[in-house]
Amino acid sequence: MGASLPTLDEIRETVRAVVREELKQLLQGTQMLDPAAAAKHLGISRRQLYRLVNRGTLPAADLKLGRVVRWRRDSLESAARALAESDS
Repeated sequence: MGASLPTLDEIRETVRAVVREELKQLLQGTQMLDPAAAAKHLGISRRQLYRLVNRGTLPAADLKLGRVVRWRRDSLESAARALAESDS
């Protein structure tokens, strides 16, 4: 008989490894900020960060995996510059 099929746990671990590697390559050289760091970077509270995202004033998170939420620092800076320019 041929080789046995992989178990569900083996398949899950393989998928996790592939996703991790893909994310590393995708995000290489990009600084990602969690909600607390993103809010601090913008000088606002986390609550205000989420309010601005929900209104469409700030971009949605660039990465959402389960409960992990991250923004690219450069996308937040671009949005902040655009807001500053529109206010002037």
